[in-house]
Amino acid sequence: MTSLERERSVPATTHTRTRALVVVVSVAAALAVWLISSLVLSSDVTVPDSPGSAERHALGTADVMLTATVAALAGWALLAVLERFTSRARAIWTAVAVAVFVVMLPYLPGYVAVERVVLVLLHTAVAVPLVVGLRRTSRQPSAARTAATTSSGRSTTSSQLNRSTRQPARTRAFPRRRSAR
Repeated sequence: MTSLERERSVPATTHTRTRALVVVVSVAAALAVWLISSLVLSSDVTVPDSPGSAERHALGTADVMLTATVAALAGWALLAVLERFTSRARAIWTAVAVAVFVVMLPYLPGYVAVERVVLVLLHTAVAVPLVVGLRRTSRQPSAARTAATTSSGRSTTSSQLNRSTRQPARTRAFPRRRSAR
């Protein structure tokens, strides 16, 4: 196993475990908010069956747990896809996560003030650990990869890097001609 393979395999396991822990913490935070609010308020929080629907149903513990789990896993999946295809995954993912959090807050009419407060707390309980935790586990572009990008934006291979400085080797725009002697 080369040092590069070893470097990639160990953090991948650590990232997976840490991200799984972030998902669990997000779901646990939502459940904690739900349990505290249902015990303190002792009233049912109702939500519409669909946006704009007059039909409402009581929000239960299973609903909270399922929704928080799906949201956390979707956030993890989006971050993993972005990390695979872009070097700015952390910034893009954070912007998308914050935008989704803001858009999903209960702005629609028909909510009682207590329901709005509980729902905002639930959304916040899922979003804060998820954004902070997954953002911290996001892989930054390695120094070698960053140094390997030339000023024109082209990528260079490790064999094209100066071994002592890990900077792109200077190449001539026009190769020297060999004289025909």
